[in-house]
Amino acid sequence: MSEIWCRVQESDPRTLGGALYNAEGVRRGIVPILSYRDLVVWQVAMDLVIETYRIAKGLPVDERFGLCTQLRRSAVSIPANIAEGHGRATRGEYLQHLSVAAGSLRELQTHLEIVLRLRYTDPDSLITAVRLADRTGVMLTRLRRRLARPRSLDPPTPSHITLLPHSRSTPPP
Repeated sequence: MSEIWCRVQESDPRTLGGALYNAEGVRRGIVPILSYRDLVVWQVAMDLVIETYRIAKGLPVDERFGLCTQLRRSAVSIPANIAEGHGRATRGEYLQHLSVAAGSLRELQTHLEIVLRLRYTDPDSLITAVRLADRTGVMLTRLRRRLARPRSLDPPTPSHITLLPHSRSTPPP
């Protein structure tokens, strides 16, 4: 589950799978999400777009304005909706865009099945796209479930902090 919430920094040797490690190799925590680009689900969806364009390029010329366009449009919609939802003001809007991304993913999977059934390509050339689509789907589902959980109104208080009763008449010690 942490894969969804971590930032991938392959150039930084202190990070491994999004967790930050100090020089001694001790785990220091999860790197915060600063942008939609930090979401692994968005990164995998972008890889799926590239793979889909590769497949579309190999389709017959007479499919250029049909299936080719549909493949590309549905693939591009997935990371675009993840990014747009991440930038929205409310959690509900974010969930709505993730739902649209999930629908576009199912549409893309259907188009890939059509490509296969029409025998425009062999099954082996679709393996990477199918795996990326499956991975994207799992991550989208996990992210949607995580965001759908109710948030606690107050953040948990660390056990080493003692809360004092609030009094307006008495200044803090």
